[in-house]
Amino acid sequence: MVDQETYLITGGTGSMGTAITKELLKCNPRSIRLYSRNEYFQWKMLKEIPDQRLRFLIGDIRDYGRLYRAMQGVDTVIHTAALKHVDLCEYNPIEAVRTNVEGSVNVIKEFRNYRWKQDKDGKSLNIPIDIFNHSIDASRYAITYLLGSQNKFIKPKIHIPK
Repeated sequence: MVDQETYLITGGTGSMGTAITKELLKCNPRSIRLYSRNEYFQWKMLKEIPDQRLRFLIGDIRDYGRLYRAMQGVDTVIHTAALKHVDLCEYNPIEAVRTNVEGSVNVIKEFRNYRWKQDKDGKSLNIPIDIFNHSIDASRYAITYLLGSQNKFIKPKIHIPK
């Protein structure tokens, strides 16, 4: 982590996103974009951590267009968005797959597209991507598959805690 970088944290108002945000603020970031779909949690976090470097973006990782706009000008992406409560995921399996698998695929695709464009134009960026996913194995499979098929321009760092 480097001073004066712009970060995007998907699931930024969740427990992991909040903890990461507090640590990143100690590293003097240019800005931290907190991307989540929960307006109330964003408002709550704004009151808890009133820092002008925080940018609250309402959006869902399942919405590729919104994710595309959120990633513009970002140096580092930290992906923590996931449905993690197994009992709720079992009761809502389609929503769990849409968020944990398809949403994670959207994050990786947009990172790959943005990174490839930057390298192609000769403006190479060193953009690490951290994938934090606490749910179903299918998401890990999707991430592994997508990154295994990456082109030579992309060298992201991946972290998938269990």
